[in-house]
Amino acid sequence: MTGRRTRLVQWTRRLPFCLQSCVTVGAPLTSVVSRESFRSIWGFISHMGRITVIIVACAALFLSVCAIFWRPKRVAAPAKITVTFCGFTNEATGVRLASFRVSNLGGRGVFRWPAYSIEERGRVNPLTRGSCGGGCVLGPGRSSICLLPAPSNSAPWRAVFAFSDENWRRKLTDLPAWTRGVLPSRLWSLPVREGSSDWVGDISAVADAPYRSRVANIVVLSPSKAQSQTNAAAILRPAPKQ
Repeated sequence: MTGRRTRLVQWTRRLPFCLQSCVTVGAPLTSVVSRESFRSIWGFISHMGRITVIIVACAALFLSVCAIFWRPKRVAAPAKITVTFCGFTNEATGVRLASFRVSNLGGRGVFRWPAYSIEERGRVNPLTRGSCGGGCVLGPGRSSICLLPAPSNSAPWRAVFAFSDENWRRKLTDLPAWTRGVLPSRLWSLPVREGSSDWVGDISAVADAPYRSRVANIVVLSPSKAQSQTNAAAILRPAPKQ
């Protein structure tokens, strides 16, 4: 393109000389002007035409790729989580365990955090907190079994688990620990929702608590700062009492 423009500029600079020569010598003015201008202008238009064709071809290729790989995003149904008490069992050491089936009945994947809490009816704060495995991903329609140490008292109680949507922010918690000092801190705080089981035991003689402490979010810290009741990657931060 630069060469064509250079020749066109050279021709325009030679144009007065051509006109003067034509007038002096008596050569036909139209033949000289038309021949020089036709070659220069046609070359410039041809070069610009090739650039235009390349641009149009690239745009068409880009739109074709988008049309092939783009799919309309389906709106998933809201997550619906159930926690069902299945009964008691004994460990090999004789410890009494309570079995719970955690099910995802919604249309999107969820992640069950390893932390759980045991609530006693009538109490505001949880009776105990612990960790059940390393957490797991539950796709739509999937379920898992959690075995928890059963409370030794006779008061009605229930198990409460914490869940987050299975998305790219949750998957950041699977990255190595050193990345937690590189990425912004706001990415390591994940909103959660709770899934609680029915009360285990007779609740007719015990009134429910007027309010209780709830989990608001899960903050992912480096392993040196994580608490022992989690999978060394997440801690529970309680919400204001309601």
